[in-house]
Amino acid sequence: MKRSLLLSILIGGVLTASAAVAQEPGRPGPMLCPKPTYITLQAHPPSVFNGDFSAAALAVSRAGLNDTQPNKMFLYTFEWKTPGKCCTIVGATLIVNMASNQGGASKTSSDAGNDLISISRNGAGVPGYAGPVYTSFPFAANKVTSKTFVLTGTELANLNMDNRLSFAVEDDTRVTGATLQLSMCCLN
Repeated sequence: MKRSLLLSILIGGVLTASAAVAQEPGRPGPMLCPKPTYITLQAHPPSVFNGDFSAAALAVSRAGLNDTQPNKMFLYTFEWKTPGKCCTIVGATLIVNMASNQGGASKTSSDAGNDLISISRNGAGVPGYAGPVYTSFPFAANKVTSKTFVLTGTELANLNMDNRLSFAVEDDTRVTGATLQLSMCCLN
């Protein structure tokens, strides 16, 4: 009993000493944001930064919010002003709520089934931020769905550079609402 207790104390002391040696002296712990700031933007068309969309997307008939006519493209650009100097966007989430204007037979059918959603920048879709609106078939008109994109890496850097985010939804689906949530770290 004494031996196992002594062995436990000895091993515990060695582990504690090695943990203390492993730490780098003078290195601060994680830095906290001095002034966390959150902004929530709601889509209120019309707002389109043409430079973010392809010529083909700009040439198609446009849909507004809750537009129930098929064969119209929904294009939208969120734009904002930074709430103060020295603010950096550290998180962003785009949530788009939609409903089909017609049914969908399959992902390759010419109805709502083949509709896509994508984030666009400088005339092209942004890789990793695009996909089908619907994933299960068949479905009837007025099928409700929602897509959420959590932006990371390069896209956060783009948001910090341009203060805008554009997205497109293809043509047999109506956008019933869209929200962009921004998390910022500000120094003042």
